[in-house]
Amino acid sequence: MKRFIILLLILCCFLTLPGCQKTVGQYEGKPLLSLTYEQVDYNGGWTDTYIFDFENNSVKKRGYLPGESEEPEFSEIAAFTDDEEAGFINKLCSYGLFDIKDNYPSPPGIIDGGGWCLTVEYRDGTVKRSTGSNNSPVSVFSKCAEAFYDICSEGVVSY
Repeated sequence: MKRFIILLLILCCFLTLPGCQKTVGQYEGKPLLSLTYEQVDYNGGWTDTYIFDFENNSVKKRGYLPGESEEPEFSEIAAFTDDEEAGFINKLCSYGLFDIKDNYPSPPGIIDGGGWCLTVEYRDGTVKRSTGSNNSPVSVFSKCAEAFYDICSEGVVSY
């Protein structure tokens, strides 16, 4: 009887393992032109902006303190291949980035923290924009951070 129970437990473990794997589907939406993510720290104003350019397969970034100096030029921090681009977009789609709400307002009583804006531009000229103030789709951003890190060695939307 003990052997039967142990065998049954082992079988259950093997059957549940595939459910632990991240599955990445194929992005079937409109072709993307670029993805821009900007975040601002309300305690001081430091602003980071990332541009993922899918025409030139590059990632550009700038960080600056508005009001203290001119906005700096963007610097290229990474380049990627067409295959890496496809994998990146597939992951972002599978993790739900393209389905987040348009606005994540600040919860009542919070007056510091930070804000962000995600802008996705499509090749047909349409744009999807999502913003947040002291609020974000935490689960989606946490999953997507790994995909961003794989492309440019920075988590971008999360650490």
